[in-house]
Parts: sequence; C-alpha cells; structure tokens
Amino acid sequence: AFRFFFESQVDPRDILLHFEGLLPPNLNHQPKQVRGDFVACIRQTVEKRYTSASGRLSASKEVLEKHHFAMYKNAKKNLLSYLERIRTVQFNTALANANETEKHQRAIDYALAYLYLNEKQDFDKLRSLYRFGNNANLKTHKELLSKNKSFFALLLWSKGYHEEAMETLCQVGYGKLEESSNALVVVDEMVELLVESKDRELIFKYLDSLFEINETKAVNLFCNPGISEFISIDETLAYLTIYPSDVKITFYEYLIEDLKSTNVDIHNQLVLFYIDACTKLKPQGYIPHGVRVEAGKELGLLGSFRTRLLTMLSKKPSYYSKHKISNRLKGTSLFEEMVVIFRVMDQHEKSLSLLLFELRDYSWAERYCEEVYNERKRQLLDERHALEVKNSTQNVGKLQRIQHEIDQMTYNHFWLDLLRLCFHRTPTNEPFGIDILNRHAAEIHPIDALTIIPDHLNLKDMNHFLNRQLRHAYDRLQQVQYSNSLNNLKLIRVSSEKACSISRRRTITDSTLCGVCNMPIGSSAVFVVFPDQSVFHAKCANKESPHHIHPTHHRDFRLVPENIAKQFSIKDVLEPKINQNL
Repeated sequence: AFRFFFESQVDPRDILLHFEGLLPPNLNHQPKQVRGDFVACIRQTVEKRYTSASGRLSASKEVLEKHHFAMYKNAKKNLLSYLERIRTVQFNTALANANETEKHQRAIDYALAYLYLNEKQDFDKLRSLYRFGNNANLKTHKELLSKNKSFFALLLWSKGYHEEAMETLCQVGYGKLEESSNALVVVDEMVELLVESKDRELIFKYLDSLFEINETKAVNLFCNPGISEFISIDETLAYLTIYPSDVKITFYEYLIEDLKSTNVDIHNQLVLFYIDACTKLKPQGYIPHGVRVEAGKELGLLGSFRTRLLTMLSKKPSYYSKHKISNRLKGTSLFEEMVVIFRVMDQHEKSLSLLLFELRDYSWAERYCEEVYNERKRQLLDERHALEVKNSTQNVGKLQRIQHEIDQMTYNHFWLDLLRLCFHRTPTNEPFGIDILNRHAAEIHPIDALTIIPDHLNLKDMNHFLNRQLRHAYDRLQQVQYSNSLNNLKLIRVSSEKACSISRRRTITDSTLCGVCNMPIGSSAVFVVFPDQSVFHAKCANKESPHHIHPTHHRDFRLVPENIAKQFSIKDVLEPKINQNL
C-alpha cells in the first residue's frame, strides 16, 4: 500500500489523517479524495479473519484487540519507512505548487518527529532531523517537545537562533527545564554547537555555564582542533588554572597525543598530574607481593592513571625532566614508577634496591638485570653497525670505544649490583643472593663476585657457583691460549707482509707516467709509491688528498690495507741482500 502511495505521489497528509496525532495541530487539511476510515478497516479485516462460516466470532475480544494493535503498529512501521523515503522527493507541479510542497514537508517532518519520539524512540534519528536541514515549524514542535527541551534547542539552532538554543541547553543542564528522555548529553551538544559556531564571543559567553554543568566534559571544547583558531593554548591554560587536575589532564593529553607537543613543561606538568592522581587513589599500606595487583592493572581510575603514567615515563624519557619527576616521586608509594624512572636515568642500583626491599619482587629484580644487560648490549651492537655502514675515518675512535665496551660485556655486571644489595644492604637477603650466584654463575665475573661475597658464608652453599666458575675459568684459559696462538700466527704473517711491503721495489722508466697529471715521472723528480704500486709525483699526490688517501680512487689505506704481492721470499726479507738497483 505504501509503495503504491509513493509511486502514485499521493498527498502524504491524506495518509497521515488516518493516524492519530501525526498531523500538526494547526494544520487544517481537507483531503481531495475520501479514502474511508483506516482504523475501522483494520478492525473489519481482523474480525473477518476470526469469523466462522456461521457468522460467529471464534476469538475473544482480547485476542481481537491484540491482533488489531499488532496490525496498527506494523502499519506505523511501514508509514515511517514511507515518510523517510518520500521526504527527499519533490512532488510534480501538477500535484502541488511550491507553497503546497512546503506544507507537505512540514507535515512529513512533524510526523517523523512524533514517530521517532513517541513510537520508535529513535533519538539518534530525531537528533539528525533537528540538527540538520528540516522544515519544522517552531511553534508546533515546541508543543511536541514540551518534555524534551534539549531537542527543541537543536531545532532552534538549526533555524539560526543560536543564543536561544544555548540558553535552553543551559537551563536543561541546570535542571530547570523538564527532560524526560535524557537521550542527549547536554554538555556534549553545547560543545559541538559552540565549535560549529566559530563565534569567539558566543563561546566565551557560555563557557562558564558549560563548566558549571559538567567540567569534566566541558574541557573537550578545548580539545577540538577547530577551536584553536579562536582560543590559543595559553588562553586555555590560563582559564583551566582554577579547575582540578583531572580536568586539566584531558587538555594536556590532547596537546601531547593529538597536537604532538614536545614542550618539556607540558610533559612535566602532565606527569605531575598523573602522580598526584595516583597518590590520592593508591592505598598507602604495604601490600605483599602475590596479593598486590600489578601496577596499571588496578580497577577504575587508579589503573587508568598508572597505565598512562608508566607509559609516559618509559616511552618518552627525553620529553620530561627526569630529576624533577624523580624528586616528586620520592616519599610516595609509587615504587613501580620509581623503578622505571631510575632505570631511565641509568641508576640501576636504586631500581634494584626498590625491587628487593620495598616491592620485594625478586622475580622482577632478576628479570630487571637480564633486561637492562640485553638492552645495553643490543644498543651497542646497533651503534657499531651504524658506524660500520658509514665507514668514515672520523668514526674510527668511536668505533674502537664501542667495540671495547662490547668486549667488556662478557659478564653481566648488573648481577654484581644485585649481589651487593643482597649481601651488604641491611636487612640482608643472603638466600636470594646465593640462589643468584648458583643459577647465573656463567654470567658473573668470578673475581668481582668473590670480593662481594661475605667471609662468613658457607662454601657448601656456593659449591655450584665455584664449580661452574672453575670449569668456566679453565674453558676461558683454553680459549685465551688458542686466541694467543692465532694472534702469534697473525703477527708473523703481518710482520712478513710489512717487511715485504717495505722492501718492495718499483722500476721507473722514461715511459712511467704520473697517475694524476699523466706526465712522465722523470729521472730527477720526487715521486711517491702507494701500496698498490701506483706511482705519482709527490706534489701531485699530496695536492688535494692526505698521504694515506689514494689520489685517484680515494681508497683509505689505513682502513683497507692493500695486499701487496710478495716480490721477495721470506729469506730475502729476513736477510736482505745489497742490491744497487733498489
């Protein structure tokens, strides 16, 4: 039926007459064609279905009413779809002129608003109807929305009555106007409308009211990219001064996460806000390990704030003042955060002290030593690789220093810090220290460990450690001897090559040309010979390049020594003969 109405372009007001309350109260519409009573038609259809051949009803009155109600509700459902579809259709001129088309649209918008509000309770579509282009009449819709003033405020805004709309929303937010649906969050709507207005005067006029209604949501006004054109960051920070830190946190997070601010003061302030919030929410008493919830996984705001605080401390250490934050953390019970900040500051012994004596989380302390060692070694290897790729003479010294530090990392020196705390910090924790010695013997420097171990410890307790160290020392001795043998062989080979290189000869003839100027070397000119046997005038070779750089292909013979072909036997090198041609 509704498909027929749509295709035939039946005046929608003729159809709305059959449904109670769907036409605007002030609309006096007379249909061009009488179509009968729709409700009565439904009743007759229902009764006909339950009428027997003898003409008697086979169902009770309650069943008939139930069936009638279901059909009527289904008709409204189809009516709603029909109205949504026909709302965008222009009637042909034969059916209606421009004035009539406007009346059609007003009737359709009123019916849709009524159905969204009272029948379907689809508040999202009702909001869209009022927020964007519509043909609603303010007077008739004001009566329809007498108990839903926030929607009426949206209608006022769509008609250009911005201040009236904001006043209405303020009254709803203060609870002075009735709002039965509570479908809209008043502050969110006010924020969206003020940003849309791009009116600085209007924004500041209702800014205080916005924060009075709900300061936590009102701060989102400043977190909208479009608002920065009218309100600067400094103005926002000045305005937020009087509000609590949980309100300011939202804006500071927006500056860092969305605007990608690298300002140290902003990062410092946000970290301090997190610390203050966590300190207020976290219980002060000691909670044993195993019962204590992992930092950041607590329920509610505490877990949320600690997760953000830990992430910021560990992932963005270059953007905040580490000493300032560490001083603020002192005296609090945020030990996990102190572990992170001391790790970032390379004060690992302080981190281990907190893990052993405050948190008493021994597994974390053990894991900490392994993580920082592997992290440092990986960092050095990456730096060495980057320098090797550059292959620059300026990085030779730095490359040697990095390689030296890598060579020194045969043992994990963080275990020594942990042992020092276990054996010499009061109260001691000797059982854990002995356990670390025995399980990580191969990673602990034996001589340094023996200087830390107290004299009163029983050798039996360290039996495994000592046996491992003896075996490891013997293996190391063999490796050193083998390495020394290889080095001695390499020394002999290099000495031989050096002697050959020093004793090499190069014959200069009249046809020998300089590799730079392509002129004959000559019998009286000073010339130089490079390790690859190339010959140049001394003045040509040293004109633009240092003496260790080849003048033509620029090879650096300090980094890539040339493998000179031997021109003499080892005997000739060790026992050189006097040769007048040399």
